Amino acid sequence: MLPRAERLKERRDFGATYRRGKRRDHPLLTLYLRFTEPNMPRRIGLSVSKKVGKAHERSRIKRRLREACRALPTVGGFDAVLVARPGADMADFQTLHRALAQLFGSVNVLLEETAQ
Repeated sequence: MLPRAERLKERRDFGATYRRGKRRDHPLLTLYLRFTEPNMPRRIGLSVSKKVGKAHERSRIKRRLREACRALPTVGGFDAVLVARPGADMADFQTLHRALAQLFGSVNVLLEETAQ
């Protein structure tokens, strides 16, 4: 579970991240990332639509993505929205973790020891 300070929850924050953020695509996920002040914590929001699967599948994807985000050490100072794409329901945890690491690496927010 992500700590409360690291969760993106407000509709206006999601909207600002969609409008003013960088977009990166992967076959399983889309990342929208907007940089904020460097001393602020990272905040991550998840979006999984009904196109991806039934309710229990969407919940499983969210749990896996939250755990993958928690396990990836990143710098602070950004808001991110992760949008699961159709096919993410068939991916296992390791595949989602690698996809997330690739996306975060493409926008240079991973800490150096994990960047590959």
